Amino acid sequence: MSSTSPARTSSRFIFWGFVVLTIATATHIASVLLMPHVAPKSAYQHFATTYPAHHLFVLDPQTEHAPFDDPALLHAVCVFDLSDGPVRLRGPVAADELVTMSMQSDASDVFYSLTDRSAQQGRFDIVLLTQAQLDRAEASDNEDEPVQEQRILTPSLKGFIYIQTLMERPSSRPEAQARLSALTCAQERAH
Repeated sequence: MSSTSPARTSSRFIFWGFVVLTIATATHIASVLLMPHVAPKSAYQHFATTYPAHHLFVLDPQTEHAPFDDPALLHAVCVFDLSDGPVRLRGPVAADELVTMSMQSDASDVFYSLTDRSAQQGRFDIVLLTQAQLDRAEASDNEDEPVQEQRILTPSLKGFIYIQTLMERPSSRPEAQARLSALTCAQERAH
């Protein structure tokens, strides 16, 4: 009869523990590296294939779900492409209405965000531009008049603006929808 010594048993336990840990680590690393290739479309890809550029679309909470969907928020999106000129988002906002925006690149990276507190005199007037477009805009600025728009430099030609507004209760959805629908998103032709 052979008996196994305690030292040999612990050596086997350590060996198999090491094997399991190595396999788990390799699986984790492989899944992290493969995720971008096998994951569903990015937010930009989803919005760009669903909505035409340079129009603001209020998302229907019954059929279109945003990531981390909060039932107290209503969402809108505007896909942009700056190839033919800057994109302007404008519209009214009241002081007591929460509106948040995030500007995201085609890699779905947030490069700028703001809230209703950024509105000037109760209005948003935001222009997304490339460096070349910004240089042209600054060259044509009148030195005697201050610039009234908020200019945001983008890291890529394509991306999207993601807008959210708060609904105090489910019955206030029409007001929230009207708030988002009052915003416009349009491309300005390059001169």
